[in-house]
Amino acid sequence: GYSALACRDRWRSLQRLRAEAGVDCVLLVLGPDGRFSRGSEVAFNWLFRGLSGRELLSAPAQQRFEECFVFISAMRSVVFCKHGALEDIAAKTSLWEGCEVLATTPEEEADADGYDARKVGVLIQ
Repeated sequence: GYSALACRDRWRSLQRLRAEAGVDCVLLVLGPDGRFSRGSEVAFNWLFRGLSGRELLSAPAQQRFEECFVFISAMRSVVFCKHGALEDIAAKTSLWEGCEVLATTPEEEADADGYDARKVGVLIQ
């Protein structure tokens, strides 16, 4: 399977591309908040699922990752996800330097306003 070490290697590649492009950060936003951006979905599948080639280009976003967002800058990375994706995201990012994984609780997910408040709060940190 796709390991945390392989995920870290791709994260480092993305960091190099970010630096070479001269941008401060990379932001991937999945689901409706990202207007179902196919670019974010493809980048997420490459980074977190280890997909490549035709499989990468044709793979849909997995439902459990639908509202994730990933912020990657030179000094820190933040991944926000729903509770159901937390274990997988935490395992994949376990070797990323300066990474924080934040997830909602089932209680926050049950309350639409609470969920949105948590998500916005993480984004503006």
